[in-house]
Amino acid sequence: MALFQTQDAKFGKVKTLMGGTNACVIVGDFTVPAGALVNDVVELGAVPHASRIVDVHVFQDGVGAGCTADVGLLSGNYGEALQSRTCGAELYSALAIATAAKAAPTTRNLAAVAASEKALGFGLKFTGANPTAGKKITVALILAST
Repeated sequence: MALFQTQDAKFGKVKTLMGGTNACVIVGDFTVPAGALVNDVVELGAVPHASRIVDVHVFQDGVGAGCTADVGLLSGNYGEALQSRTCGAELYSALAIATAAKAAPTTRNLAAVAASEKALGFGLKFTGANPTAGKKITVALILAST
């Protein structure tokens, strides 16, 4: 299993909420590289500390026949380039990303994703089938401060 990271994740850049009462949108974009496989994990960015996820939107090119993804929080410390990090399915489980579209609204209970005292990596894990190189996936989180 490989771990891929966006530039934000690689360098530990954490986008933050301004003013404490405003909603914030954090966007993570990822273009699938050659050689990406089922079970590979992508760290797209960070949920800032003391923030709650109130909504999630996923947009994708046709990423490949049979390709699905779990979308959620990563284990370990944000920005840590360890191949052993895993990705949960707190936001979507086995989300169909085979065709170009905006994903249907999540049915997950986002209120169950607790705010943390540290930034948490978010991203996806490819499941179902290998993704196609060159295809783009965008995950947009809408956050509120706690």
